[in-house]
Amino acid sequence: MLQASELLQRYTTGEREFNGLTLAGPERKVNLRGAQLTDIQFRGAALWMVDLSGANLSGANLRDTTLISAEMVEAILVEVVLSGADLTAANLQGADLTRAKLWGANLRRAVLVQSKLREPVYRGLISGLRIWRTVI
Repeated sequence: MLQASELLQRYTTGEREFNGLTLAGPERKVNLRGAQLTDIQFRGAALWMVDLSGANLSGANLRDTTLISAEMVEAILVEVVLSGADLTAANLQGADLTRAKLWGANLRRAVLVQSKLREPVYRGLISGLRIWRTVI
């Protein structure tokens, strides 16, 4: 397990690969609000209840990542790979998902109000999504 502060410190020194990582925080909540994490690799990571509101994850790989109950309000997720990610009950209100890859992502009970989904919708990149009870 890794604390958010250690992750940010390692990212600042140039590390980008955090595949399979489990992030920990007080009461399981992890605060990465407003963090600049472009091109980070979180493939298969466990990021339960993480707060990425306002964070920039452009170009990140979040394939098969667990983001259950994540707060991602107004996050910048341009060209992010979220294929197979579990975003159950995630709050993506106002997030920019332009050109995001969402094949097989689980968005059950997720909130996508005012999110930018332009190109994924038109290019068919959201095939296989599970969106039961999702607010769009």
